Amino acid sequence: MPALATLTHPDPAKPPKWIAWVGPPFVPYAPALEQHGVSVERLLMIHPGEGQKNRLWSVEQVIRSGSSAGVLAWLASAEDVILPVVPMFHVNAWGTPYFATMNGTKLVLPGAQLDGKSIYELFESEKVTVSQGVPTVWLGLLAYMREHKLKFSTLNRVVVGGSACPPAMLREFRDSYGVRCIHAWGMTEMSPLGSFSTLKSKHDGMGEEQKEQILFKQGRAIFGVDMKIVDGEG
Repeated sequence: MPALATLTHPDPAKPPKWIAWVGPPFVPYAPALEQHGVSVERLLMIHPGEGQKNRLWSVEQVIRSGSSAGVLAWLASAEDVILPVVPMFHVNAWGTPYFATMNGTKLVLPGAQLDGKSIYELFESEKVTVSQGVPTVWLGLLAYMREHKLKFSTLNRVVVGGSACPPAMLREFRDSYGVRCIHAWGMTEMSPLGSFSTLKSKHDGMGEEQKEQILFKQGRAIFGVDMKIVDGEG
């Protein structure tokens, strides 16, 4: 909130800019914002169409316009059900509980049972649509599903982090189960996301093998993150 207050009261010598809110699941309560020093006159509410692609497109247009001092984006949906499949530290404690609550998204916690059978049954009983985990967790889940010839009824996206996602895993999620497997990287110190692997519109004309080579990578740095590649000598 202090950062929003600062951004909505810029240097008088500079032209004022907007603070864009993309896809908020609620109408902000103006008196509460003003009480914390936020000027609601500089807030711009953007309500894109349904789907993450529309939200991402809106965020990109706002950033490219150069007319905004900041962007807040709600990329998940209140219709989603998120299940973080790792112990509660790092991304699944520093990030997921917050953005899930901000979006009105149902949050499901798996407990201590992280074997393939337990995870699958929880996915189905809670109608999970999005999940996050490390490759070893997904390997166990996929092995259980192959053995018992099972399918997902609601799951459509999984985020893989912690270590590199095997190409065969990405293909199996996509080809056998219709689930989009997303590669991501981050650190707790980054609060916590650093890069996210998604395709751009310019990749639409590429063949599937070319697209795969992009999705196998850790992705692009997200807004607000600077990266530098160095060798062993710095």
